[in-house]
Amino acid sequence: DSALLEPKHVRPGDQVHLRVRFGSAWPAELTPRVYFKADDQLYPATALADGLTFEAAWVAGEENGRIPVNLFLEWPYYGRTETALLGDYLIDGTPPLFELDLGGTKLIDGIPVFTGKLVILPRMIVRKAISRWHLAFYYGDEYLGADNVGEMDGTGNLPRSLTWSGPDKLSQGDGEYTIVLKAWDMAGNMAKASR
Repeated sequence: DSALLEPKHVRPGDQVHLRVRFGSAWPAELTPRVYFKADDQLYPATALADGLTFEAAWVAGEENGRIPVNLFLEWPYYGRTETALLGDYLIDGTPPLFELDLGGTKLIDGIPVFTGKLVILPRMIVRKAISRWHLAFYYGDEYLGADNVGEMDGTGNLPRSLTWSGPDKLSQGDGEYTIVLKAWDMAGNMAKASR
């Protein structure tokens, strides 16, 4: 027997899919009705052609929280039911909360100024697992793409610090730069901070 529940992290309103495969089939007269129970709702499972695999999909609820999912078997003729825990998923509708600090700068008229290298210090305000992040740099309104050393990407949690020496390699030179950091949590909620 096996169960595949995915995704394990969802936003409110996202679709959840579950597939269960039993090790052997029941005789036709003993085949139960198969349901999956999540968030106090029963979802009828559809049998696939092999007669061993059942699947269903449903929309995640609106409230954040961990939702257990149970297998629910019903034999109406006998008035018998059985349940078994299959797993759980997390509904998360809250984006990550973080801010950016800068190191290696001096404040001149309230504006951080740097020469050479800039140290970017992402700081999580609320601890949360991050699946991926993207850091982009702008010179005024001009996006400095990857060709101009104007972006960085990563998977997993935000690094403790990032060092950017972009201005040394750019034709723009002195001026106002904007840093925009976007981060996605495990459910796909995105947040951004800029300096």
